[in-house]
Amino acid sequence: MQETVAQTPQAIDQWIAQKLKQANGGAIGIIVEQAHGPLVNALMFRDKVLLFPINPKQLSSYRDSYTNAGGKTDQGDAWLLARMLVERRTLLKCFKPNDELTRTIDQLSRTRRQLVDENTKLGNKLTARLKACYPLLLSLRISQSLRLELLRRWPDPRKIKRARKDILHKVLTAGGIRNEPQRTAMI
Repeated sequence: MQETVAQTPQAIDQWIAQKLKQANGGAIGIIVEQAHGPLVNALMFRDKVLLFPINPKQLSSYRDSYTNAGGKTDQGDAWLLARMLVERRTLLKCFKPNDELTRTIDQLSRTRRQLVDENTKLGNKLTARLKACYPLLLSLRISQSLRLELLRRWPDPRKIKRARKDILHKVLTAGGIRNEPQRTAMI
């Protein structure tokens, strides 16, 4: 028997409650053609619900194995998914949600990746601007923090050329360039 369930939390809750009642306290198996998304999130932490997310390519291959399955339709795919669950439930991998610590680490890792990407993007923008407006700072083999300090003190490239040598020596020394001949060559 094929059913259509509205993609709302209330409709999903009602449908799950109805199926659990029909199972007389037993578990129910649900197979979905996705590994992530709102439907999987709505089903993943429920008691007595065995969730089997499958890759769309897996269903496509299964569909191809049936010559009478016809083309790709929602009704045809629903029938094939139900059949796949009945035939292969012992072979399919049941979804096991990560524990809270693993989910937290995953979220922190994604946030870190976003921050690293943003930092790289901003660094590339700064480098492009410096190439166009302040090539002298890029030509110096100095740390990023020293480059930013020089840019903060002398935002105009014409002013750094007129800066007092003793102040430049102090800034370069504070920035980690302690070798006097190296500092003199930079200035």
